[in-house]
Amino acid sequence: MSNKKYNDYPILSWMKDSERKKLAVSLTSLLQQVSDDWSVDDSHKAIGMLEKWVYPLIDQDKLLRRNAFGDDLTFAFHVTHDVHSDELFDHLQEYHPEKWNHIRHVMLKDPVVEITYEDRYINTPLGCILLAQFIRRIRDLYMLSVCNYTISLSKKDFRVKFDDEDLKLDRRFSFAEHRDRFMMECVSQIVRDKIKYEVKNLSHTRSMRVFNKLYELSIIPEGGLAHGWGIENGKHRDLTTKDLGDHLDINLHCFNRNAHRHDKSGVRYTVHFELLKQKETHF
Repeated sequence: MSNKKYNDYPILSWMKDSERKKLAVSLTSLLQQVSDDWSVDDSHKAIGMLEKWVYPLIDQDKLLRRNAFGDDLTFAFHVTHDVHSDELFDHLQEYHPEKWNHIRHVMLKDPVVEITYEDRYINTPLGCILLAQFIRRIRDLYMLSVCNYTISLSKKDFRVKFDDEDLKLDRRFSFAEHRDRFMMECVSQIVRDKIKYEVKNLSHTRSMRVFNKLYELSIIPEGGLAHGWGIENGKHRDLTTKDLGDHLDINLHCFNRNAHRHDKSGVRYTVHFELLKQKETHF
């Protein structure tokens, strides 16, 4: 049977050609067993019967989404403009909005998730604030109920000699333990939920995972979540950790360093969404 004939049937439009052929053979065999004419050898007729019996029972929206994206969805893009720290996740939605809409639609059907983030490059106050606000925003924008959070950062000191108590927001902490205290305070003020916090030896990992038994969303910022962002050209450029005091939930104007380089490449993000388990359909 030609692909053209197969594509006449919506229920088969998302199947691979090899899968279609196997299904046609199986259905023809079944049709021969239940038909008055045992000599029938018409896979096209067999598939037509499948359409007639099964297609009305299928969730049409789900079928169209699967046809468009499949069970695995991966895409990448570069953010090429400045952002505000509390709106970074919102800005990511501007790129491939139809794919983000698909992801959100699926996640809303089962919003109880875990969130994990690993990053060996979070080493500035700005990075800590960005991370806490990013977690909060994905939770709130996608209306998720988070049962477990885990943040894993590098335990190595950063070999610089700045005053960690009065540090500009885009400069590195001298000691990991000072970063850790600042990170946990950001979590307390911004996420306002209990988070498991780990410091350990990490490779070049930098990835956020939002997942449950049915799906997994991975967001991978190239170079880490704080990579490419600074405040040197904004109104907050002279702010220090001492200035912030106990008011860490500040919407910082973030300068896109990569977008202002000679190649104007912007900051790259890779997104992967995968359906891990399909719910069974009962007839």
